[in-house]
Amino acid sequence: QPQAPSEQQRCPSPGPSSCRRGSSELPLPAGWEEARDYDGRVFYIDHNTRQTSWIDPRDRITKPLTFADCVGNELPLGWEIVRDQQIGVYYMDHINQLTQVEDPREQWRREQERMLKEYLVVAQEALNAKKEIYQIKQQRFELAQEEFQQLHDLCEDDSRSYVSSFSGFSANTKYDPYQIKAEIANRRDRLSRLKRELTVMKQELQYKEKGVETLQEIDRKMSSAHTNYKLDEAQAIMSELRTLRQAICMGEKERRDLMQSLAKLTDGFRNSCCISDSLYGAQHNSGSLTDSCLPQQYCDACSQTDNIGEFGFDDKSRLADRVRLNWQYEEAKKRVSSIQHQLALLDNETWPVMAEADRDHLQLIKEKEALLQDLQLICQQRRSPEDLSRMEEEMRRLSDEIQRAHATSAQGITERLLLQEKRNSLLRCLEEATRLASYLHTQIKSLSASTLTVSSGSSRGSLASSRGSLASSRGSLSSISFTDIYGLPHYEKAETQVEYGQQMRFDMIPLDALSKDCQYSETGGLPNLKKKK
Repeated sequence: QPQAPSEQQRCPSPGPSSCRRGSSELPLPAGWEEARDYDGRVFYIDHNTRQTSWIDPRDRITKPLTFADCVGNELPLGWEIVRDQQIGVYYMDHINQLTQVEDPREQWRREQERMLKEYLVVAQEALNAKKEIYQIKQQRFELAQEEFQQLHDLCEDDSRSYVSSFSGFSANTKYDPYQIKAEIANRRDRLSRLKRELTVMKQELQYKEKGVETLQEIDRKMSSAHTNYKLDEAQAIMSELRTLRQAICMGEKERRDLMQSLAKLTDGFRNSCCISDSLYGAQHNSGSLTDSCLPQQYCDACSQTDNIGEFGFDDKSRLADRVRLNWQYEEAKKRVSSIQHQLALLDNETWPVMAEADRDHLQLIKEKEALLQDLQLICQQRRSPEDLSRMEEEMRRLSDEIQRAHATSAQGITERLLLQEKRNSLLRCLEEATRLASYLHTQIKSLSASTLTVSSGSSRGSLASSRGSLASSRGSLSSISFTDIYGLPHYEKAETQVEYGQQMRFDMIPLDALSKDCQYSETGGLPNLKKKK
């Protein structure tokens, strides 16, 4: 049987055929079968698990798993290009069950560019901190080398007296060779340690500079490959995009407000309809009060179908409740997705690069404090006025920088605490939204189950709860068919017109008649029951 021409055509993602073997060249796994739907699209049947899939099981071997593994214009596993005569080219993600018109490869490239630019900003700040740490270590090394040279000069002159400032007090003493040798050894160890730290710091600085330069070159290539904008044009475009994003966010907020207002108006309209229907029902049923005052020896044997008007409103209200619950459930799912997105953005703000920058900042503060202590010890020695003034100025500058750094670190700690508090608040909101979505889902399931359940005991005119037994009625129902209950009996005359509420009324058996073997003769029709009585 020929198939209808397909409006959609599957297009394999372009890629280097020499790198990977095609899926069609490999056999299907055991238990798998290839089939086509009514549009001619190929799908696959897994007879082992009794499931169908749009994804070729052989693609797990031949296709890349992520966009990062793609070469050229390849698409990863689960993605498919579809051509439609009306829409054109669009892309399907069979794993997440999504369809989009925009090329996912371009989205991935833009996301990589954004992440690269953000990383470059943080990496440049970390590089500047490393350079400043290296410069401070270089100053400390030069000061330690100068002190070591002074001690070495003192060792050469045995008869010279000096002012001992290395132990924290100043006094005119004779040269002590053991003490000066111990201090020289201590200064030599300190010089060796600072020299090793400088060597390691220099290598780290070189590697970091090369990495930042490489990233900057990649950023320039990625930017020039897609756009030819200048810096001011790019900034203007970015500002316009931010404005559009704010406008879209405001429009989305207005839409949500309108939806909430519409829901409130719908609930109010439904409540007003309920009140008006109840009032109309009360007025309509006021004329039937006479029937309710009949003697107790009569009973109504009407079926549940006589109360269609009464239970019709229940069906409508149940349907309205189900629609309202479905809408609330969809809104709860949207809220859960929004909170998860906000948490992901918050996690992106605190990546490991920020932690490395914080460590470099703390190390820089420690190096400045150590340099300040070295300068304070050197100032206690005999120096020229020019050197003392220069060192005092350097000490004041370092003290101010340390104070600002401590203030900045305190501000950073405050910001991190605020971010942590925001994260905890989002987690609480996510927990509440998830609990609400689960509750609404349970309510929808229970409401759907209740609509499928029909309770025969809820009818006001149930045959099981009627006071009069059908077997004890004068007019036997053995000759009445099932459809006769809802209309006139077949054996009743057509010209006999009886009120609908009195069609199915039967005489009650007196209590004293139960003990007697009374025989009742069948009457010609139901109306004769009233006449005979």
